[in-house]
Amino acid sequence: MLDTACSNQRGETVLSGTATVMAPGQCVTRPRLRLSEVTLKHSDRYDSIMAQARVLPSLSAAIVHPCSPEAILAAIEVRDEGLLQPLLVGPEAKIQAAAAARAVELAVSGQAAALMKGSFHSDELLGAVVASGSGLTTERRIRHVYAMSLPAYPKPRLVEDLLYRRSGLLGVSGISPDSRDLLDSERPEAHEALDLFCFRIAGEVGRLAATLGGFDAIVFTAGIGEHQPPIRAAVARRLKWLGLELDEAANAANATRISRTDAPVAAFVIPTDEEAVIAEDALARVRPTA
Repeated sequence: MLDTACSNQRGETVLSGTATVMAPGQCVTRPRLRLSEVTLKHSDRYDSIMAQARVLPSLSAAIVHPCSPEAILAAIEVRDEGLLQPLLVGPEAKIQAAAAARAVELAVSGQAAALMKGSFHSDELLGAVVASGSGLTTERRIRHVYAMSLPAYPKPRLVEDLLYRRSGLLGVSGISPDSRDLLDSERPEAHEALDLFCFRIAGEVGRLAATLGGFDAIVFTAGIGEHQPPIRAAVARRLKWLGLELDEAANAANATRISRTDAPVAAFVIPTDEEAVIAEDALARVRPTA
């Protein structure tokens, strides 16, 4: 006889009584069950990053909208580690846009050398950073990074590397980021990546057409747009409903005008020269006006 009691998560007794245990009258066997594998690992993947950061002077960092216990604890932890000097920026009313704008002001004025996201979405912080007139200009392209620790991976994965170097055509195909390699490949993954690439281009053009109420011409430019007739043809096939039809011979020859003369929408191939545009614009600004 066993006195039995069951309680809930609040410690309240929900069931009680006496259990009578009866021994079996014959031998009972059960097959051995396959147990789940359990692996205990020490999470030290960030130790190398932390070691490199500790030898550098600590930065003053505006932590935007730290309105959750986790965000506050993170600020305290990086302060105690000597990595950052946190400046907590978060209005009591949790006006997130105002918090982000204030953090940008601190960075512009030099009071904060870095921005660290608190408990709100990355887009809201980055929107304030890149907003017109924010005054926040950097030496390089603005980007952000998210670090992850994966149990089966031996070192921290930086999503920045995943987004900027291992996504796009390479991420979909697993073969190459170069469209020329994919066009030459017979593997189905290559064709799938190029098909998705053309699908996305046509989708963006379709959205622009809906916004503008139609258009008169489309321009293919830059490396792929200037030199890849098969990709231009694939995009054009998806946009035939808009009146875009290519001249196959002109497209194959990378001619300036590659659409049929009777097509409602014209298509052109125009080389891109960003360096020349930048140089001309800079020269126009520094050249004395007559």
